[in-house]
Amino acid sequence: MNQPVISETSTRAQSELAVLDGLRGVAAFAVVLMHASTHAPHAYLAVDLFFVLSGFVLEHAYGSRLGAGWSPGAFLLKRVRRLYPLYVLGLAISVLAVGAALVLHRGAGWTPASLAASALTGAVMAPLWSGGDTPLYPLNFPAWTLLAELIANAVFALVYRRLSPRLLMVWCAISAALLAWLVLGYGGINAGATWPTLGIGMARVAFAFPLGVLLKRLTRGALPSSLALPILAAACGLLYAPLAGGGVYDLVAALLVWPLLIAAGARCRIQGPLRAVCVELGAASYGVYVTAAPVYILVHAVLKTRGLSGDTLPLPLALAFCAGLFGAAFAARRILGWTPAGLG
Repeated sequence: MNQPVISETSTRAQSELAVLDGLRGVAAFAVVLMHASTHAPHAYLAVDLFFVLSGFVLEHAYGSRLGAGWSPGAFLLKRVRRLYPLYVLGLAISVLAVGAALVLHRGAGWTPASLAASALTGAVMAPLWSGGDTPLYPLNFPAWTLLAELIANAVFALVYRRLSPRLLMVWCAISAALLAWLVLGYGGINAGATWPTLGIGMARVAFAFPLGVLLKRLTRGALPSSLALPILAAACGLLYAPLAGGGVYDLVAALLVWPLLIAAGARCRIQGPLRAVCVELGAASYGVYVTAAPVYILVHAVLKTRGLSGDTLPLPLALAFCAGLFGAAFAARRILGWTPAGLG
């Protein structure tokens, strides 16, 4: 799987976009819970939410500078510098976990050569080509979303001066139709992490990121702050609903629900404890998202030596795992002064 709003914006914007931070935070929590358990059946939809948020926030934070002639290369370098440190931390954790498993003769499916190849390509954020139905990033499979994000960022910067609202509307309509066709043919939108499904993954970002840019340009006015909690609750409902899902469910979420929640959330101005919670969740979300799979590989390997069976954790342990990751992110933010960037 997809980065915090607050690290890209001014203090005033932090208050304005706090509900979007909250959306990012609850989505990241669902992704982490999905890695560790079966209790967030639609957490894969968080990726589409992240992509729309990214387009919205990058337009908010950098649109005026790009329009004034800021170099696309400088913009993309800034994005890489924001995304890379925590990405490489996750990579290092996975290398440690798999390396230890190999030493203990428990590294099923891994060899020293495959570990080295995955680590070397991963170090430069490049996907590993190994043929067949294999992940692009075997050591951290959600990292494909960072590849998609950076491609979208590069195109965004290169063509920014030509991105009129009308052109964005036409593009979003065409890309939505393409995405719907691909998703209905595949049977769902949970795709992009492997080579055979990469096309669907690119279609997801090709629709969602420009839509975020368009939403930012069209969003006007304010909504009552009392809508903030219903917006966050609706996002949770979509991610955790005990429904079968599939193509239609996924498309309704990606094409309709996420854009509506983001457009509404961007117009809510919240203060007090709720704003503080949303801002903290948003600040932690990218670090949690990009390290969750590697940390789970490590934790699960340790627990297996203690007799744990199966690939998932009981719900209490899974919730403890989520709380631990968010707690570590909060501590790093407070103690080390980190303000990790998100996909936005």
